[in-house]
Amino acid sequence: MPESKLISEFLYLSTSQSVHSILPANATTISYIWKPTVTGSKAEITRLIGYIEDNANFSAETYGAAAALTNGLTLAVYNSDGTMKYPLTDSHLPVKKNAQWGAYCFDIAYEAFGAGNNMLTWRWTFAKSGKPIYLQQSRGDYIGLTVADTLSSLVDHLMLVQGHYISPGPS
Repeated sequence: MPESKLISEFLYLSTSQSVHSILPANATTISYIWKPTVTGSKAEITRLIGYIEDNANFSAETYGAAAALTNGLTLAVYNSDGTMKYPLTDSHLPVKKNAQWGAYCFDIAYEAFGAGNNMLTWRWTFAKSGKPIYLQQSRGDYIGLTVADTLSSLVDHLMLVQGHYISPGPS
């Protein structure tokens, strides 16, 4: 049985693998992605962990503490040419508020420490919503988060991809 390499990596700006914070400063559509890098392997993505940090109390109807999103965020799996294979979030109802992450993931936690910044985290376990996501490195498959709003009012925003590389494996 081949050895499996764990995946625990953040989405990154599609134009720079060193930028992980999802904090676009304007409403131009920007993509954050994760794609497998191990040649000849498939990546089995088992979950996605999201994190928003902001400097005030969060409410259900905003994004972070106070951001009012017009266009929202969408998450999908794409082919190498940028064609969507399938959406992970409803393409007709992008995520515009904190509460919507709870609808997709159920596992959501809000932490207010009394002093300093507050944070919202969520865990989306794909097997609990159907099955893991499989990405083929040789096909150029990737997970993409599209943001079409400014998120510059947030302190930080990250999404962690977890899983492992398999070879050979299910398609």
